[in-house]
Amino acid sequence: MESLDALRSVCANAAAAGIPVSMALIHRVSISVSFQDPDGNMVEVFWATGRRETDRPYTDPITLDDLRLPEDELIERAGSSG
Repeated sequence: MESLDALRSVCANAAAAGIPVSMALIHRVSISVSFQDPDGNMVEVFWATGRRETDRPYTDPITLDDLRLPEDELIERAGSSG
């Protein structure tokens, strides 16, 4: 997605259509949200945070409420561990 707001919009549209979020994750370099399409295939959308790649993989589950945090707080959270 081109922005965090665009990712938030996808989540809001999915919720309005009754499509549940399968998972939402911070990976430092991105924030991703996954849904299942009508055929049961996993679909992932993500927004690149602008943080630099690290030498260690990182994944931290988040909630949709976390996505409501201001952008700078989400980016800070993405870099706060490890």
